Amino acid sequence: DVKWRDKFFSLILLIFFIVSFIVRQLDYIWHGFHFPNMIPYRFSFLFSFVLIWMAYRAWLQRHEFKVWQLIIAGVLSLGILACYDNRTDTTYLVCNILSVLLSLAVYAYLIAERYMAQDKKEANPNKQLLRWDQYAALLLTVVMVAELVMNLVGFQMNFSSTTITGYPQGKEDTASAISYMKFKEQKNSFYRAEVTHTQTYNDGALNNYNGITAFTSSANMYVTSFMSALGYPAKRTYNRYAFEESSPVGNLFLNLKYMIERNGDVEENSYFSTVHHFGDVYLLENEMYLPLGFLAEKELTDWNIHKGSNSFDRQNEIFRLATGLDDELWQMSPNGCLQIICDNVQEIANSPETGRITYKTSQRGTITYGYTITKPGFFCVEMNAPERNRFRLYKKINGVKTELYADTLSLSQMASVCEVQPGDLIWLEFDCGSDENATISVNAGVLNKDTFTKGYNILSASTLELTRFSNTRVEGTINCNRDGLLYTSIPDNGYWYAEVDGEPAKIRKVGDCMIGLELSEGEHTVTLRYRNKAFYLGLLVSTLSAASFVTLIWLSRRPRKKNTQTEQV
Repeated sequence: DVKWRDKFFSLILLIFFIVSFIVRQLDYIWHGFHFPNMIPYRFSFLFSFVLIWMAYRAWLQRHEFKVWQLIIAGVLSLGILACYDNRTDTTYLVCNILSVLLSLAVYAYLIAERYMAQDKKEANPNKQLLRWDQYAALLLTVVMVAELVMNLVGFQMNFSSTTITGYPQGKEDTASAISYMKFKEQKNSFYRAEVTHTQTYNDGALNNYNGITAFTSSANMYVTSFMSALGYPAKRTYNRYAFEESSPVGNLFLNLKYMIERNGDVEENSYFSTVHHFGDVYLLENEMYLPLGFLAEKELTDWNIHKGSNSFDRQNEIFRLATGLDDELWQMSPNGCLQIICDNVQEIANSPETGRITYKTSQRGTITYGYTITKPGFFCVEMNAPERNRFRLYKKINGVKTELYADTLSLSQMASVCEVQPGDLIWLEFDCGSDENATISVNAGVLNKDTFTKGYNILSASTLELTRFSNTRVEGTINCNRDGLLYTSIPDNGYWYAEVDGEPAKIRKVGDCMIGLELSEGEHTVTLRYRNKAFYLGLLVSTLSAASFVTLIWLSRRPRKKNTQTEQV
């Protein structure tokens, strides 16, 4: 029999889990004193584990069940199903009610056979019960398999899926490009690479290279804001940020050395050159590459990532503060060069001067932005469409229209387009679904090559040469041609400690997250160490918990002392 003590504590444990799903403070503690972005209650599998343990204990007592107990169990099970949000869904009701009824039927079958065996007064009723018990176990297995299959079918009907044959994109050709890149950079202890367009939010982990895109519950929101300010798809309330080929300026501050183009379409780009290609996969090297650390102006720490109406403004500002140059970096598209065309879309407000249009639709339609280029250079656009609109980028030269890029816009982002000349046409086309009421905004600019090159020469004059690199320790030397700020693309969460020439140094944050160190003119040795104090506290708690667990097991298995006291006759 199951002791009342076991029943009581099992029930208390379930209630505590349920309260933890409701009270945010308990949810916060369960997640290591952290609120995860999306997907809450990640400890809920423990609730299921306790339920399964209780069900197993009940199964061991199946021969003792009474009819009234089955009735109560059935009513409570159906009551729980009635409380679910999907209780009006036919598939949900049929699958779950059928599962409950079949399970109850198995137990009812056992009870009936028990009474029949007793009424027949067989010579060996236990043997008869064992045979019927085997039949019941088989029937319960059928019920479980049917329930699993129904869940799988229901999941497939409600959620899309992909095949494993599509991962990674490019397959052997992508692997060959990455292997070639690593062989070429075997003397360089750290650099970053990315694919021009992401397949997943963890392409770096999937393909084994040091990337930028990340999808993780522990994503630092300050890094997310930094990425968003530079024009990459990111949002503080999300737990991800992505690299999409955006601009040469963003690449400078993220230590990006290589891009991998997996679609076989390599656009003309004066800042990247083709190193090698394997089939349709091309390895592109950044001609304007800056390493993990480089010397910038001290004013870079004054950069306000929230200042500016768009990413072009913010890139202008970070570049100006880093280099000390006041020349215009991004030349925004002048008034009159933009034409907005709507097809099956009702315009509510239209502002070609700012690239913003508010609209609504009753059926599917399109909104097209057409840019007439007036200045030569590298062309980029920044897009914001809240309805996850599908978009396509085209260029039109000498009457020939070529598609450059097509994707679905989930977050605001800056997109790299191509090299342009006066008279070229760039078309950006958005698909709008039915019954939409939203605002789309687009900004565009041409990079001033002379200003960018001049600034790059300033930043590349003094760079950090790594002598040691690991996840918790970075060492290197730098010969500063002036007093300035060593900027590194290493995010700081408060646990990095810096030394310059063997002496402790104060970390100055750039954009609220990236590590910077003030250095004087001359040669310096720089050391960064990562020391998370919480690690040692966690190690202590884990050690004590493991020791307590082992002790409890030892005490439960220790043979009890026999009473050696003998009775006196």
